[in-house]
Amino acid sequence: MKLFRLNTGKIVGANNDLAWSQTHIFFPEDKQKRALFGNLLVSFSFKAKKEEIDVASFGKEIISRFHELYYASAQEEVLIRLKAALKNLVAEFSNQVELQIAGGVVIKKESKIVGYFALSGQGKVVIFRDNQLVSLVKQVTEEIGAVSGFLHDNDWLVLATSQFFSIVSFDSLKASLTSENVDQATESLAAKVHAEKDNSQTAAVIFKVQIEKETSPVSTSTFSSVKATEDEKAKEGEMVEEEKEGRPIEAEVKKELVKEKSERQFLSNLVMVAKNLPGLTRKFVKDFRKQPSVFLRDKERKNRAKRTTLSVAFILIALLLVSVFLGNKRKTFLKESQQVQNVYEEAEYKYEQAVSMKEINPLRGRSLLSEAKDLVEKAINTLKDKNEKEKLTELLSKIEIELEKVGKEYKVESAPVFLDLGLVKEGFKGRDWGFWEGKLQILDQEKATILEVGVVDKATRVAAGGEKIAGAKQIGVSEGRIFVVTATKLVVVDQKKGEAIYESEGKEWGRIVDLNGFGANAYLLDGGKGKILKYPATDKGVGSATNYLKVESLDFEDAVSMAIDGSVWLLFSDGSIVKFTRGVKEPFLVSGADTNFDSPEKIYTDPDLENLYVLDRKNTRVVVINKDTGEYKAQYFWPGMAGAYDLFASEEEAKILLLTGERIYEIPLKD
Repeated sequence: MKLFRLNTGKIVGANNDLAWSQTHIFFPEDKQKRALFGNLLVSFSFKAKKEEIDVASFGKEIISRFHELYYASAQEEVLIRLKAALKNLVAEFSNQVELQIAGGVVIKKESKIVGYFALSGQGKVVIFRDNQLVSLVKQVTEEIGAVSGFLHDNDWLVLATSQFFSIVSFDSLKASLTSENVDQATESLAAKVHAEKDNSQTAAVIFKVQIEKETSPVSTSTFSSVKATEDEKAKEGEMVEEEKEGRPIEAEVKKELVKEKSERQFLSNLVMVAKNLPGLTRKFVKDFRKQPSVFLRDKERKNRAKRTTLSVAFILIALLLVSVFLGNKRKTFLKESQQVQNVYEEAEYKYEQAVSMKEINPLRGRSLLSEAKDLVEKAINTLKDKNEKEKLTELLSKIEIELEKVGKEYKVESAPVFLDLGLVKEGFKGRDWGFWEGKLQILDQEKATILEVGVVDKATRVAAGGEKIAGAKQIGVSEGRIFVVTATKLVVVDQKKGEAIYESEGKEWGRIVDLNGFGANAYLLDGGKGKILKYPATDKGVGSATNYLKVESLDFEDAVSMAIDGSVWLLFSDGSIVKFTRGVKEPFLVSGADTNFDSPEKIYTDPDLENLYVLDRKNTRVVVINKDTGEYKAQYFWPGMAGAYDLFASEEEAKILLLTGERIYEIPLKD
């Protein structure tokens, strides 16, 4: 068995705020995996389309995702798998970055060493053989360019992005590759790259093939370009044939295929016999009746013999039918077992990948675990076999345990009641609340009553009520003032006295979506007019409204909730969150959430909190998001959230409170 070795070198430019480059080389240690997938070598670079992207984190995500896509299936041919990985990766990230990828796989096929190369973007794959430097593939269209062919001893390959070739000329590259030593060649080329001021999108993998014994001569022209269409195969010169011919198939898979073929043949024969049974039976009975009586001396014995023979015939027919039934049942069972095994292996692979990368890339780890969980749950719902269900259920349990650790997904089976408001005031149903200095002010819209509740001691009292706040829709609290919005006016209530002290008419309002108090001021989110109205505090109550925004108006038609901690945070029905500071919109991007919001209801934060808390009622969860980075932190699931109207969070008290009308429920926050 011939052996080969790849001596590799890497060249990577200096990343900046908008551009990133990196290489990825992976040689599987497992022999079986190496025989099936080969040795992977890839160069990446991208330019961000959005300034708020963290290029380093985004780059790690791209490499992890490419690795996962390529190794996701053992059922595809190498070149098809490599092209599909590039195609899917570009489609997944093209909205955010301009991506270039030059990838290659080197693998042993029988007695030959074969190279498969694919390209997306304006890079190149070149080979240096017999003192000739030739471009094997370069990108000229939007499709994935690809090539495959046999590799020789002492072949040099370079997989690089377009910026590398703009810095390093072919003559310089050829001169460096004449060196016998890969390290020397890499150092020489790296010096040229790093001498350039702009090298942020430069990435190159250089490697030299060394084979135990030289293979039979094959010219450089044995490499032929392959269009990135799934139905075209490389068939020129000594090109590698379709991988269906040379693809390594594990012994166990071969056995299973032979076994399945035998079963199909057996069942086919049984079906054929069953179709002909009626005719055969009629012929058998007819022939039996015609048999000469010389074989039987008395009539009774003859009749008994006939009955016995017919009984045996019918028994045989019954056995045959049972055999056909059992054969079909076994076939169905084998098919289901194979499907279960495929699901199990894929889910287990994703699980192991997630566990291995949870410290390096927890966001990707959580995504892989979620994918594995979905695979297993769908398979379990279709299974009838008890043993197969138990097998997948055990794996599902492992995935969920790890998902809770990595993804911080906490499932609450039963949330304790923090306070039953109906016991405090009969028939009280809270719909909205505000918070200030340890106390919640809860509004019952129908009864026009405000109930005060202590977050720590649960002390309660009726804070306000009466005709002044009749028709109240939203409530906000700040600096000892309770603000209430009706359809036509803003009412200011003294928190201690429980009396309305001021009213301001809302003649110019459009559609008021939410109300918050902050710094003794009242802030109204006007979705109809596209404004955030600020009512500044005065000695008597509040002054005239001004637009908090530095622009005249914005599109707030789909805004659903507002929170204030110094900055103003708006939540929209599609799950997007927009941040304003001093009336100016600031970049803020939520990242790492594996499930999109489904018509979220409320957003909450305050100056003492590090995070944002979003009530996603349809998904029965509260999602926690870091205010500084926009990164997903955790999520809490509880079926009772389907009936929640508002939420409050205290990181100091380590709890989330949910208002469901007559009751307040408590969910503990975890580290």
